[in-house]
Order: sequence, then C-alpha cells, then structure tokens
Amino acid sequence: MEWVSALALIRPGMLVAAWGAAAVVLTLRKDRRPLPRPVKLMFLFLLLMVWQVPWAMNNRWALWGLGDFALLVLGGVVPIAMLARDLAAVRTLLTAYVVLHVPMALHGLTHKGYGQGGWLFDNNDLALALNAGLGVAVFLFLETRSLMRRLWLAAVMGLLVAGVISTTSRGGFVGLALLALFVLIVSPGKRKLIVAVCLAGGTIGVLALAPPQFWARMHSIETASQEGDTGFQRLYLWGIAWREFLHHPITGVGTRNFGIQAPIYENREYADATGTYMWGRVAHSIYFTLLSEQGLVGAVIFAMTCFWTIRTGLRIRRRARDGPPDPATDTAANCATGLLAGVFGVLVTGTFLSVLYYPVLWVLVGMMAALDRVTAPPAAVPVRTSRGHRAASPRESRTPRIVPGAPGGALR
Repeated sequence: MEWVSALALIRPGMLVAAWGAAAVVLTLRKDRRPLPRPVKLMFLFLLLMVWQVPWAMNNRWALWGLGDFALLVLGGVVPIAMLARDLAAVRTLLTAYVVLHVPMALHGLTHKGYGQGGWLFDNNDLALALNAGLGVAVFLFLETRSLMRRLWLAAVMGLLVAGVISTTSRGGFVGLALLALFVLIVSPGKRKLIVAVCLAGGTIGVLALAPPQFWARMHSIETASQEGDTGFQRLYLWGIAWREFLHHPITGVGTRNFGIQAPIYENREYADATGTYMWGRVAHSIYFTLLSEQGLVGAVIFAMTCFWTIRTGLRIRRRARDGPPDPATDTAANCATGLLAGVFGVLVTGTFLSVLYYPVLWVLVGMMAALDRVTAPPAAVPVRTSRGHRAASPRESRTPRIVPGAPGGALR
C-alpha cells in the first residue's frame, strides 16, 4: 500500500484476515484434533486484554489495542497455525515468509533505513523484522539441496543484512551479531563450516560496504547511557515501566496504557527541566511493555508461549538427530531451527523496542505450531462405542505424519 496507495481502498489486510478466519472455521468442522497449545495461550492473552478494558485509565486505547491484536491472532496467526496440511506446505509457508522481507529490505535501502509504514516505519522496528526473516532464511538455505534455490536464498540473506545495516539501528545491529552467534552454535556439525564461511563473508561485506554514519552510530553505544542519548531515555522509560508494574502487578495498567499512566510515575523535575514529558510514550522494550501493561498474568502467558515454542523446536530437532537419516525429518529439523533463530532474533532485538503486539513474534509462533501439527506422531482418534461412550480407535488419526524416506516431506 506504500507503493500503490489505491490498494488501501480495498483494505487487503482485512480481507485476508476474514478469509483466514473463515477457513479456520470450515477446517474445524472436519479436523477433530485439539487446538495447538500456543493458540490456546493466545486466546488467554486476549481474555486478559478484554478484562483490562473497563479498568484501564484510557478505555478507548485499551479497546483499540485489543481489536488490533485480536485481528492479528484470529485472522493471521490462527490460520497460519492450523491450515497447513503437510510438511511441504509449511516449508512453502516459511519460504514465503522470507521472500516477503525482500521488499522491506529494499525499501529500507532506498529510504535511509525506514520501513514502508505502519509498525514497520521506524528503522529499529524494520531491523527487528529483518533479523527475524534472516534467522529463518539461513536454515532454509542449509536445508535445500537445490543449487538455484541456495543461490537466490544467499542473495536474499545478503539483502536482509544490508537492510539491517541501512537502518543504523544499534539494537538491530546487536541483535544481528547475537543472531549470527546463535546460528553458528545451533547449526549441525557438518554444516558449521558453511555457516562460518557465510558469516565471514557477511562480516567482510559489512566492514567494506557499511557507510561512515553506520560506524558512527555503532560507536555511540559506548555513551548510550549518558543523558541526552536515546539509550538514556530508554533506561528512564524502563524505570517508569517498573514502577507501573509494582503498583499494578497482577494484570498491569492495560493494553496501550503505559504512556497514559507514565506522567504519574515520571520525574517531574527532570521533565520540567528538559521539556521531556512521557504522556503517550511507549516503554521501548518488549519485556517492560509486557510487565507494565499485562502484569504477572500476561508475563506468565507470554513465558509459557515462548517456552512451548522453544521446547517444540528442540523436540523436532532431537527427533531428526536421534532417528534414522531421512530427508523429511531433516527438513522439519531445519525449519524448526530457522523458526527458533527467528524467535531468538525477536527476543534479543525486542529488548530495546516496544514490539509486544507486533506480528513478528506471534507469526513465528504460529508457524512453529503448524510445523508441530504436521510432524507430530499419529494418535488414536476417539470414537463412539455402541453404548455411546468414547473409546480410542486403533486406526490412525487425522494427524498427518511423515513418510520415512519420502522426498520433500510427503505425508501419509
């Protein structure tokens, strides 16, 4: 819509969300498997946000935040988690996810590091999104055996790195560096050399092509905590968020209400002396936003969601490592590792950004749920006995499973 403004007239995001939600409803009529656990946790998070609306200082902002997040979950994340039918579909989904970051990177490169608009406009937020896409791309690159696919994925990864550099985001660069270290650690032993060569090439490229303003920005990390720097302001905002949490520890101050309550907790002398008032501001951290706005209840739900995602990814990796060699399980393991890398990139870079309600993390969790759904071992399907009681059927359930040795992850 940034490039073709007329598209805004048909509201494509709303149309896609409506289609996704309708498709899920139709799927649930035939698919008797339970909802994925992270979807249930997201519904709990939505219930918490509903509870907050009448109690928040600004009810309207809390309601708007609830509406935006509900649209994301119901029209985006849930369809992603539940509509994929097999491993090949999930692999295609991850590929599409990576490809959709290409126009983001191109826009950043041609617009001084700024994104296309909405939540992507800020250069820091763009860096976070590109880091997440890069984490997934690396393991799609390692997974494929096609030379052409590897070449274009290598080009995409180079473009995403260049996009992160163009943002001159200090948090984005720190996230990129830690993501590279994470990728090197979790890469399979026989492929660490490939990853190391790619990282060396990327480092040389950054050293050679990064503009002087990028290095000047990175050197300012040393003075980030000094008054007047945005790093100092972040620390100041984190202090306000912590005080809000201490006064509203159970369910927080409400969605999007951090900035509404911030004037109560700010340093009035500092605000009057500098003219820096906190009304309407954000906490500039996924974690302090979570604590101040959603309290301990929201923090527990968020932690359980992240824990499920990490544990599931490790389980899929372990299944490939401990089982017999098989292309399908290898593909699943690489997809899981790529999603873990993307989640790691979000959780690290998000330390400095208010991205709790942005799609990036939740979409990655939805894709992990889809991957788990199509690779889970078969289970018995409950059927009714002659007396109306439910019993486990010996036949296979509707849960698809990988056919050992089948190319591309064919399912039976």
